[in-house]
Amino acid sequence: MKKSIKTYVTPDGRVVSWRWFRVPAVLWLIVVGSTLTAVTLVARIGYLLARTGPILPGDDFNLTVFTFLLSSAGALVFSLVIYLLAKPEEPDI
Repeated sequence: MKKSIKTYVTPDGRVVSWRWFRVPAVLWLIVVGSTLTAVTLVARIGYLLARTGPILPGDDFNLTVFTFLLSSAGALVFSLVIYLLAKPEEPDI
């Protein structure tokens, strides 16, 4: 039985690969949206830290950092869900 990175050959001769058709489009949208939100918030955090004046209460720095952490965690969790849905079934050895 030959095993490669992208496909598996099962003992009965079937070739099994990644099952991307099992992943709903809404999961892709959630991951892309969460990732873009996290990148945007990194830019905002960088701007707030790099400017010459102090961080003011109206800047909502704590809320920005919390939202960044939340969106990053969401992107990671939903990426794991996509991985678990799309990974090939393990062959029976």
